Parts: sequence; structure tokens; C-alpha cells
Amino acid sequence: MKPLPIKTMLNANASFQDLKGQAALAWHIDEYTALEVVAKTANINTDLYDAIGLSLFMGLDGFSMSVYIANKQQATNGKRQVRSVMIDLKRKEFFSMVKDLSITLFDPHTNHDQEYEYTGEDSLENFIVDED
Repeated sequence: MKPLPIKTMLNANASFQDLKGQAALAWHIDEYTALEVVAKTANINTDLYDAIGLSLFMGLDGFSMSVYIANKQQATNGKRQVRSVMIDLKRKEFFSMVKDLSITLFDPHTNHDQEYEYTGEDSLENFIVDED
């Protein structure tokens, strides 16, 4: 398999790309060792591999999770090879390590920078249709 650019793993994937965006996560556990804890929980050999990222999937069929692991040895091209490994970590077990998870999604077919400007968060009461 030919290596892909690392930015490829940063692209979220759903069956349809109805909305796209970004996510951020804060750990309940030590942020500097959290990915290693997840890898060790999945019995990944952390003497040979560093956990460098996560991929979460939630759908009608349930929850699945992959860990991105990097070989600690550099390849001949000077780069470390990265693999995605699906792990058997239950949703409840994973989220017990998470303080919060923020996901922001928008319609991917609109040039939001060109059409809109964000003016801040507001109260829902200001936008409810009166049903008189």
C-alpha cells in the first residue's frame, strides 16, 4: 500500500458528508499520557508504537473506535509510519476518560466565510416563533 499524506487521516468520514466540521476533546485523565492509556487499554505495544490520535464512529450500528499509532522507528525516508487500528473499547469506558467533547458541523456546500459572519451566541427565547 502506498503511503498517504498525513492530512488524509484528519478527514472525518461518514456514509454521506451531509455536514462537515471539526472536533475538540478534553481528557479527564492526564492529557500528556491519555492516548497512551487508551492504547494500553487496547493492549497495543506502547514500547514499539506511540498513540498519536483517535477516530470515533457513532451510527445506527453502534460505536467504534480506532487509534492512530506511529512506529517509534523511523522508516528509511526519515518519517514514522502511521497505522489506524480498530480497538475494542466500549463507549462507556472511553467516555469515562473524557471531560468534554465538542463537535461543530456545517453544510459543506456553502462558502461560510464569504456569506456569513458570526456575531456570538444568543438565547433560544429570542428566536422562538410565537404560537398565538
